Amino acid sequence: MTTSRFTPDIGTEIIVIYSVSGDVGGLLERMLEHRGYFPLRAASEKQVLSLHDNALLSALIIMDRRDADTTKKLSRSLRQRSSTLPIIVVMERPDEDRAIDLLENGVDQYILPPFRAETLLRALNATTRRQRSSSRLEFAARNGRSPI
Repeated sequence: MTTSRFTPDIGTEIIVIYSVSGDVGGLLERMLEHRGYFPLRAASEKQVLSLHDNALLSALIIMDRRDADTTKKLSRSLRQRSSTLPIIVVMERPDEDRAIDLLENGVDQYILPPFRAETLLRALNATTRRQRSSSRLEFAARNGRSPI
C-alpha cells in the first residue's frame, strides 16, 4: 500500500512544526521524517489551530522567532482546546525568564540555544510518550475500562 505525503500510516505520530523560517523548519522536518515521525509545517497561528482541530496531533514544536506575546497567546489558545497536546518551544535566544513565562502559559518544555538536535528529539520522545499514556488513561476513564 502506498501512502501519500498527506496520509500518515496508522500509528504514525504527527508533529506540527510552527516556524516562520523555512530553512530551520525544513531541516527539522527532514530530521523528524528520518526518525519515523510525520512532520507537518505551519506558517501561521491559524494553520496551527486548524491542524489541531482537524487532525490527531502528537505534539507541536514552536520555533520561537516571534514576540513573546504571540507564542503565549497560541499556547493558551491550544491549552483551552486540549490539555494533553505536548508543546515544545525552541527558543531563539537563551532567555530563562521568558522560558519560565512560557511554561506558566501552557508550554510543556522549552529548549534554550545552543542545543543539539538529539536534545530536541529526546524531549519530543519524552513528551509524546507521556501524552500517549495520558490519552490511554483518559480513554479508559471515559469508557469505564481498565487502562491495561
